[in-house]
Amino acid sequence: MVPCYCKNKHTGVGSAIEYAVCALKVKVIVVIGHSRCGGIKALLSLKDGEDDSFHFVEDWVRIGFSAKKKVKDECCDLPFEDQCAILEKEAVNVSLQNLSTYPFVKEGVANRTLKLVGGHYDFVSGKFDTWELVRKLAEPRRIRLDSWNVGSRTGKLRELVDAAVRRGVDILCVQETKWRGQKAKEVEDTGFKLWYTGTAANRNGVCILINKSLKYEVVDVKRH
Repeated sequence: MVPCYCKNKHTGVGSAIEYAVCALKVKVIVVIGHSRCGGIKALLSLKDGEDDSFHFVEDWVRIGFSAKKKVKDECCDLPFEDQCAILEKEAVNVSLQNLSTYPFVKEGVANRTLKLVGGHYDFVSGKFDTWELVRKLAEPRRIRLDSWNVGSRTGKLRELVDAAVRRGVDILCVQETKWRGQKAKEVEDTGFKLWYTGTAANRNGVCILINKSLKYEVVDVKRH
């Protein structure tokens, strides 16, 4: 799995990619998946809103959630093992797309000094496939944003989700929350995801509520 570019997260991966591209001047990056992958099985088995049973593994495989959604939407009638086989390659495509979010990778691809290649190794049959990802221009999309001051309301998650649904928004910025700490979590059975930064240094908390169509596209939320 290759995560999206983010200066404050997954820095170990980012530094390895940066060193390869900028210092070693590699000409090709190959992302390889393989058959009977335990990580892919874990990804396909994950359910939104469930608590993680591992400290790191499940958070890591969630990088491929958009690939999982594609497989579930298009191949839901296939057996689990067949879905896993398809997801092994789709997860590679997600990693290739995520690689393209790194500025130095994007620049290399644009200048034709760097090529991104996907691969899949079936160690049962010995077959090894490679491909290049054909990227299509995304259709323009309108995203509706709104802000909401909790005020005298309870600030409970369900109340926030109801407010977002009533307003028909994709992203709702909620001010004056009283939560402590900082966290990202799924809002169970709603499809929404919540990021919040709690009260600190005489500042009330804020949170961002994002609907299910966007929640896998947002990597991180920071308060400045």
